[in-house]
This record gives sequence, structure tokens and C-alpha cells, in this order.
Amino acid sequence: MLSKADIFYTFTWSRIDDNYIYIQTNDRKRKAYKEYEARFSCQSFFDEG
Repeated sequence: MLSKADIFYTFTWSRIDDNYIYIQTNDRKRKAYKEYEARFSCQSFFDEG
């Protein structure tokens, strides 16, 4: 779980296909991303602070 301002992001692996990760925000929108896209998104959170 990561937070940025008032938004919380939860990362979970897909149980069906290990190549996908779900990213869910605190407004309950959940979207599937390929593993490399999710890693890039997570890294950008750390880079921005």
C-alpha cells in the first residue's frame, strides 16, 4: 500500500494470471496492469516522493 496526498494505492497480484497486478485507489476503482507497467508506476511514486 502506498499513499500520495489523500489517495491510497493498493497493489495485489492477479490470482488468474501472474503477469498482471491490480492497482486499486481509495475510491474503489481497480484496474489491471501488466507487471512491468505496475513496476514503472510504483517506481514513479517513489521518484516523486
